[in-house]
Amino acid sequence: MVDFASWRDNPDPNKDNKLRTAWGYIPAVEYFPFKDLNLKFFVSFVGRVYRYTDMPGAGSAPPTALLA
Repeated sequence: MVDFASWRDNPDPNKDNKLRTAWGYIPAVEYFPFKDLNLKFFVSFVGRVYRYTDMPGAGSAPPTALLA
């Protein structure tokens, strides 16, 4: 998944309206150990990465990552 955030009516006309881009991912693995038994094992991971642009007054913000 992807999310784009922007700032409408930015007071500085020389700056870009884009504030950040966020990427989300959900990799998963499913395992069936027995053919005759309805038993399944699941392993999944959810993550999101935020990439910020230069914002007025904030300076240069480094990329951050949040894991859920």
